[in-house]
Amino acid sequence: DETKESSSSSMVHSSLMGGGDLSTTTVDWGGALGRLRERVGDVESGDSQNPSKVLFRLMSSQSPNQAIGSFVSKANPQVVQAMSGAVGSLLGGLSNPQSGVEMVVKATGDKIGSLCFQLQMTGYMFRNAEYVMALKEIMDLSGSATLQDYKDAFDKLDKDDSGYIEAGEIQELLDNVYSGKVPTFEIETFINFFDQDNDGRVSWEEFKRGLGAVMVSRAEEKSKLQKLLGSSESKKIAKEKEEEEGADDEDDEEEVENPNVSVSGTLEIELDDGTTVQVDADEYMKSLKAEASALKNELRRQKRGKSGENQVSEFLAGGNDGPAKDDPFGGLANYVASRQGDIKSLTEGISPEIVDTMKMLVDFVLEGGQSGKGRPIPKKEQMEMEIPGSALQQLALWQLILGYQLREAEAKGDYLKLLE
Repeated sequence: DETKESSSSSMVHSSLMGGGDLSTTTVDWGGALGRLRERVGDVESGDSQNPSKVLFRLMSSQSPNQAIGSFVSKANPQVVQAMSGAVGSLLGGLSNPQSGVEMVVKATGDKIGSLCFQLQMTGYMFRNAEYVMALKEIMDLSGSATLQDYKDAFDKLDKDDSGYIEAGEIQELLDNVYSGKVPTFEIETFINFFDQDNDGRVSWEEFKRGLGAVMVSRAEEKSKLQKLLGSSESKKIAKEKEEEEGADDEDDEEEVENPNVSVSGTLEIELDDGTTVQVDADEYMKSLKAEASALKNELRRQKRGKSGENQVSEFLAGGNDGPAKDDPFGGLANYVASRQGDIKSLTEGISPEIVDTMKMLVDFVLEGGQSGKGRPIPKKEQMEMEIPGSALQQLALWQLILGYQLREAEAKGDYLKLLE
């Protein structure tokens, strides 16, 4: 039991903002010399006092392979699993090493840039979600916790009954995790994450929103409403909902009305080049139906906001396999997906300098990294890019990691010391 408790404490500790040293361990003297020249250039241009520029230099100091390797070896395994699942869900079909088949993605620079930025924001959100899950673990708030459970946890922290959680009370909460040596930045991170009105303390409303209890409240209100309406009214609502959802499937219903229709014989089809071929009528009709079905499915996805750039939100659930059995958080990606109605609270506190750094990193990718320095770069919308599927998967994982590390750097603030 003592070993298990120690392991659990270590897991929670690594999930708070102070976990994991992700610094470079291998020395690349050629790259180090290049970075030294860049720093000298920053000093001469005045960029050495620009927080975004300093952070950009830190984040781009490793190659994608180095960054991924270092992160995977040291990060919480559940985070690595969530990120890998996210990339697999979004881009898994682009490369299949076992079959030797790999697709090449063609896109303009602005599309690739938009994808990179969204992935960085997703990594940033993953870090916040992991932080929230760690806090909930400390406060014994399981996935089935009710709104009253959240209120009880708040009242327990608010030891002086002031109606607010303040710095000293946060320190007491984290004392066990850090064995009485709570870093100052952890207390500041807690306050900054929850505090919406910048008064330096956390109210019940802020606490509830930050931990996602708003969604719990909505679910409870919905359940109460259904009970008040009674079973007959609930059936009526359910029927109306079915009719509304079925509105998109009218074409399917038409097909079902006459499912046994069949044709026979041959058809003469004229191709684009003017030649004609004869095909079996029944097989041709089946292929048309398959194409029509695929088109309708795509239309449904577009109506529900699951196409194009919104795919980044879709892959957050990491597929439908559910959380890993050894995941004490009940599935990080699943938790993020469960907060779709309140996901803004996981990213709205991002500082302008972090956003600026993300934009610099996007430009860095489009320029071709260190190897692209000095080359003339066209406008993003004019850039025609061809990326192998495996390379795009690596790029996606790298961008998720960058976003995650940017959130951690924002919380710890170590990079600010380089400005002194």
